[in-house]
Amino acid sequence: MLSLHKHYRYPSSTFLKFLRLELTSKLASTRSRKMDDETIQREYDRILEYARAHYANESDLISQSTECQKSSYRMMFQNVLDRIPLSLKEKTVADFGCKYGHLLPLLFKVGVRKVIGIEALDQFIRIARDLFKGYGERVEFVKCERGYIPLQPETVDVVIMNEVISHVNPTYIPVAYSETARILTVGGMLFVSDGNNSAYPERQSALVSLYDAIENGPEGTRLDCGATVQVSFVNQRKAMIRSRYPSMEDKKAEYLAKNTSGLFGDYLCDVIDHFARTGELIRRPHRRGIPPTYPDTGQVEERGFYPEQVEFELMKYGFECKILDKPCRPPGERVLLDNARLEPASGYGKYAYQLPIPNEYPIQQKPPTILLEGGHALPHSNVAAVDIAEMGGGRYCIWFPNGSIYLSASDNTDPRRNGRKYELYWTTQDMLPYARPGFQIAAVKTH
Repeated sequence: MLSLHKHYRYPSSTFLKFLRLELTSKLASTRSRKMDDETIQREYDRILEYARAHYANESDLISQSTECQKSSYRMMFQNVLDRIPLSLKEKTVADFGCKYGHLLPLLFKVGVRKVIGIEALDQFIRIARDLFKGYGERVEFVKCERGYIPLQPETVDVVIMNEVISHVNPTYIPVAYSETARILTVGGMLFVSDGNNSAYPERQSALVSLYDAIENGPEGTRLDCGATVQVSFVNQRKAMIRSRYPSMEDKKAEYLAKNTSGLFGDYLCDVIDHFARTGELIRRPHRRGIPPTYPDTGQVEERGFYPEQVEFELMKYGFECKILDKPCRPPGERVLLDNARLEPASGYGKYAYQLPIPNEYPIQQKPPTILLEGGHALPHSNVAAVDIAEMGGGRYCIWFPNGSIYLSASDNTDPRRNGRKYELYWTTQDMLPYARPGFQIAAVKTH
């Protein structure tokens, strides 16, 4: 399990390149704003007018369209684009979590060739396709299900996740990262921007209070983001129970609603049905500090992340990452493994090899650790030895009980003879506080 008070830092060979590209991007975007602001304003006026005429009952669409009509509000989105350390001109860009597609005009303003909106909810996709049907083949909207993206490999240059990962169900996050790496071209970039930085103490404290209000109410509570709790999640679950079993005693329905926190969709319905038939229930009350889950869609509300946590996860899928505005901290430590000491894992065979944990490794502290192959992080950590042996593919684990490292090469070659260096990388330094409540990560796909 990740220690949230430690950090890991994979040395970026493109650090200076990021800075140069970031500066170039800022200058280019400033020039484009001077040329195109009037055109952009007319486009957002059109979107609002069309939304009012055709979707008058969609209050969320009207509200967002009204806000985007204001140049001061759009500046928040423009600032995100300005921070991307890569020119977007003539690129195919995917907006992951695009909702109604309000970012599209700003993307075309900076010269994007094509925009692909990726969204999980059918309602948003249907409206977005209607709002932007005049853009023709330059715009495409696709549905993401359980993190899977229906696009062919290496067909996208840049993926933007702006205020998205904090709403994706934790079950689907690894799939979303893996799928993003799959659709990106080598050298393409994933840009993550999110306002929920758990390494910023004040933000983490605010999130805990927000979770309590959203999950339990009381309804009418004003949240720090400006929204108001309309229906608490426990009452949403109670409404689902009532719709399925109108005659259930109120006391039982209340008990069931309070003890199904975090469940959603078909599984939530199955648990409700099982309780109605048998009276049996595995209790799952809401735990303080856990982000609430929408009972219908499974989206979570404002999940917090440590930036290093996101960086570490992305590295598993072939990304080289740079956390923007990251506090200075000491570098991590690494030790080169002796390939000559590798031998087929006893009792497993096939793709698994083992060797003793090096003496230089702080085994008593058990710090967060990754295994590098030729300078790149292997993709699957903490895997059982039997799965390493059967599947290989860069799976590995550090098994403290017998003091061994079990590993497989990324391409299932013999690590004793493939000519690659294998290194353990870790850090035991305490995490320093961040200066901002949000964070941004630029991640380049390396392979």
